[in-house]
Amino acid sequence: MRERDVREGAVRDTADGAPAVYLIHGLLGTGYGHFGRQISAWRGRYRVVPVDLPGHGRCPLDAEEDYFDGALRYLVALLDRFGPGRLIGASYLGGPLAHRCAATRPDLVSSLVLTGFAPGIGKDAFLALIAGFDRLAADQPALAAEYERLHTARWKQTLAAVTGHVGRDFERTALVRWEDLAASGTPTLILNGSLKSAERAAAERAEETGAETGEETGAKTGEETGAKTGAETSARRGDRGHRGGLLRGQVIEGAGHLVGHDMPEAFIEAVEAFWGIRDFRGFSQRSGRDSE
Repeated sequence: MRERDVREGAVRDTADGAPAVYLIHGLLGTGYGHFGRQISAWRGRYRVVPVDLPGHGRCPLDAEEDYFDGALRYLVALLDRFGPGRLIGASYLGGPLAHRCAATRPDLVSSLVLTGFAPGIGKDAFLALIAGFDRLAADQPALAAEYERLHTARWKQTLAAVTGHVGRDFERTALVRWEDLAASGTPTLILNGSLKSAERAAAERAEETGAETGEETGAKTGEETGAKTGAETSARRGDRGHRGGLLRGQVIEGAGHLVGHDMPEAFIEAVEAFWGIRDFRGFSQRSGRDSE
């Protein structure tokens, strides 16, 4: 992959020494379109990298036939170019790609936020979501014109490539299983709005999973304290917390599918609170990845 292609698909906000934040949009969106308010809020505080995936926005690369494979290679190339950091993936394109990136190159990803996304969604439901883009564009000429403005005429090729790849190889491309998230070594937050029932339920499930793991960790740590020093106890608590309990969930009331667009301030507050969890910072420091 050419260095020029990598540079032109993302615009890096320079904040030397600060953690890098990669913003990965949903299908037929762009980094700026889906995360504009977050880019403004984090500029100067973090090294913000709004990603335009192949076939989208400013990215010079068109969609490959095996879309998710090509997009993953491109995303990894960006992290190699700009450095390890925190990923935020939106919807059912950015979410699976961010998750696959963390699973493929955990050395490059210190934390993961999945927003507007429900793990475990089936193939038929996933394809129905994608088909909705084509139907809406056919019914709303203004929307089709906006896709053309953002992505040029290649948006139809991109949509067809995503649809085809999901249809041929759903489990390897777009499926994110709950057990995959639970087993991941990457701290993950599922941050969804309250207005989409499946997404709300997903965030609530993740929230309950994190709370249950935290309670179990605390109970076991207390039982094992005995005559150990405070430092030894703290170390055991941290180690246990990082083998499990890395999944969190939060619902933003009144937000729909694109939480960062609907409720930008609440989204920013929730993400920054997640980044600030003490145990997660320790995880990043021990693994040699991004730390504050």
